[in-house]
Amino acid sequence: MSQYTLFFFSILSLSLHADLRIQVNKIENLKRIPFQTEQRFKWAWTLNKDKVRVLTPTLSLRAQEFAVYTEVKAQNKNIKALIKGEQIFMQLGGLNEKFLLKNTTQKMFLEIAGKFDETSPIIDENCKSKKIALRAMAKAVPFYIGTSCETKEGVQALMLSFPKEADIENATLFETKGKGELWRYYELGSARTGTKILGKFTFRFQGKEYDFQLESLNVEPKDKNEEIQPITLMGGAGFSMLKISGPDIDISDSKPSLLLKVPHYPLWRGLGVALDLDFAIPISKSDKAITFTQFAVYLNYQFVLGSTFIIRPKLGYVVTNDTSDTTQIGINASQLGVGSVFELFLGKGYVIALDVMSFGFGSKGVSSHYLADISLLHKGAGTIGWGVGVRTQGFKTISELEIERSFGQNLIYGLVGF
Repeated sequence: MSQYTLFFFSILSLSLHADLRIQVNKIENLKRIPFQTEQRFKWAWTLNKDKVRVLTPTLSLRAQEFAVYTEVKAQNKNIKALIKGEQIFMQLGGLNEKFLLKNTTQKMFLEIAGKFDETSPIIDENCKSKKIALRAMAKAVPFYIGTSCETKEGVQALMLSFPKEADIENATLFETKGKGELWRYYELGSARTGTKILGKFTFRFQGKEYDFQLESLNVEPKDKNEEIQPITLMGGAGFSMLKISGPDIDISDSKPSLLLKVPHYPLWRGLGVALDLDFAIPISKSDKAITFTQFAVYLNYQFVLGSTFIIRPKLGYVVTNDTSDTTQIGINASQLGVGSVFELFLGKGYVIALDVMSFGFGSKGVSSHYLADISLLHKGAGTIGWGVGVRTQGFKTISELEIERSFGQNLIYGLVGF
């Protein structure tokens, strides 16, 4: 028998044939020597201690030379191996594993090397039956991925398994279990109709990156308006209600405002930048007139949770001028802030967005600054987007004379987006 044994497995759920070549080597004096064995290989789905279905490659080897050994240990402490007479039963945590066989006087080191020929199988337990499939973007990927799906209380979940030589470099879905393990658990949200991309993954294997898409296979025709259509630039107008109050001042002003927003401009993976400009048009000439201008730039990271929810935590730098035209009492501050954007997709191109921020870091005179913005946005496929929203923000300052003042803005606005 050749030292190579070629196994063919028909994965019925994906109609895919996996060509797996396994080579067994004996290691002596740091040299690999091909070792002839009788081999049997199979994919095994098991339930781990976290109650997650994981794919475990299992292998049994038979050779007369094994009969003299009483113990077998894997170099990888996370996998199991058992020797019984001339046969060794083992789990494989990856495509390459090493084992030590020994008795009271003898030792043998074995290396198991697995390689896929031309194609990489995505070993699916049941996802396709639930109208979900993982698809490789490359024609050939030299490692396996196991996919298993479950539905609990109407919420779909995906379980991924992969060899120890591979790792997930980036994912648009947020893992709820399995960080640092050879498996991941992702909640996908409620099932929805229409073929669409549920998530994207980038794996790194032997220094190269391989991209995958998780896709819904529901049979209903896809409506492009059912997909989230990103808006990268928005401009519009609104009406600002401004107020400054303190022991030495109490004024209010209302005036139209111009707005320019970039919610998320992607740079790399989920990392991106955002911009926000708010300019109150100085049309009032009264003694209660207030000048207001605000510019903010943010660094954010986008997490896509299932097909209906997006979270973008962000770190921002904001410059604000909020000053009485008559007394020149006001603030002209530059601050750091942290916050997040939450977007809920309602279907038919509609999105509710909540933006919350807390500033006041790095500005000596500003003791606190909060901002909350909620909007309804719409962007259909191939159309100009639009939105309406309200914003409220407040400042508290302490002057060098220890005079406390409050500044506030309430803004109602409309936008168009591209």
